[in-house]
Amino acid sequence: SLQRLLRNLPVVRAPFVVGPDGFIVQDTVPDTPRLNLADRDYFRAHVEEPDRGLFIGQPILSRSRGTWFVGVSRRVEDRHRDFAGVIVAAMETRNFERFYEELGLQEGDVITLATREGALIARWPRASNHVAKPIAAPTKVALVAALARAPNGAFDAVSSIDGEARIYGYRSLAHHPLVVLVGLSRKHVLAPWRRSVAVSALSTSAAIALAGL
Repeated sequence: SLQRLLRNLPVVRAPFVVGPDGFIVQDTVPDTPRLNLADRDYFRAHVEEPDRGLFIGQPILSRSRGTWFVGVSRRVEDRHRDFAGVIVAAMETRNFERFYEELGLQEGDVITLATREGALIARWPRASNHVAKPIAAPTKVALVAALARAPNGAFDAVSSIDGEARIYGYRSLAHHPLVVLVGLSRKHVLAPWRRSVAVSALSTSAAIALAGL
């Protein structure tokens, strides 16, 4: 059942089934109001492209809960292979934030889930007012350029959200329009290196001084 499925999907708020008319026919949340969802990207994608498999949409605001989510969906067909609706898993962005919080990042570090086009889905530390908007401009420009070179890699950027200079590692999800970025504060990453340079410089200066004596 949908309830058993939900227990095994911690980031999913609610799986539900939308009928061919755009109205929900099955839902794990009993008090969901009767709203037509035929205009949602996860519904239109399967109507317009019958052969599309799994679809992951853009972050959208729930009309019933007022929370941000990403729809992960598949087409449903009847025995004649005609369109019979869509089954959708609503992945709430705040559930990703809770998961990322538990990773224990250091001060100044950040983890971000975004679309390949650079729209923010989830971020830790939280930036809830930026969900569905383009990620910080310098980071987005650097990410798009990096993705054009390779699906995984690293780049440097300065966040326009908090002004922090970071070294980012990124990985795009194969066959899905999502990218995960982990940004480590440059000043914290380079601090051990700077200490090593300072010690080496001091030792070298001392050695030169001794040689001079």
